[in-house]
Parts: sequence; structure tokens; C-alpha cells
Amino acid sequence: MELSKEGHEQAVALIESFKDKLKEAADLAIRDLYCDILPFIEGDAWTNFKNHMLDRLQDYPSLCKFDAERVRKAILTKHKDKILDDVLKDLIKENEQLKARNQELLDQLSRR
Repeated sequence: MELSKEGHEQAVALIESFKDKLKEAADLAIRDLYCDILPFIEGDAWTNFKNHMLDRLQDYPSLCKFDAERVRKAILTKHKDKILDDVLKDLIKENEQLKARNQELLDQLSRR
């Protein structure tokens, strides 16, 4: 069955209209993917990777001998002074907190 010339023109117009709507929907979907979704996928992947690496580094004894040696050398040779300074600051802070807690306990005992 063949379409009349008018029917053919209507069919072509409907197909072109459908193609335009389909292009618009595809553009919106791609825009949503790139603008709204993709940054989170990349961000989540990097966050998961970073957390995994930190977990592995914090479990130092489980690192294989070669990895532990590389980590140890890289950190200590490049950042030894900063690490020692930070450890000292951490110990001073912990000491101050312990002194404050000790004083709280002494105050509580003296009120009894």
C-alpha cells in the first residue's frame, strides 16, 4: 500500500518531528550525564581509591615487605622533619588533654 503524496508528506513531517524530539531528549540525557552524574562518579571513584590506599597504609604490618620498605623510605626521607614535628605536637596536645582530664578527676574527688 502506497501513501498519497499528502500522506507521505505527513509521515515525513511526523518522522522529522520525532527525530527532533529524540535529539532533544538525547541532548538533555547527555547534558545530565556530563553535568550532574559524571562528576560524582569520578569523585566517588577517587574517594574510594584514596580510602582504600589509606586503609592499606594504616595496616602497616600487612603490607608486603617491598611495599613497606618503599613507603617507609619515601615518607621518612622526604618528610622526616615534618613527621617528627607533627608527632611532637601530637604528644604535647595529648599531654595537655591528659593534664586537663587529671585535673577534672582531682576536682571531682575533692568535692566528695
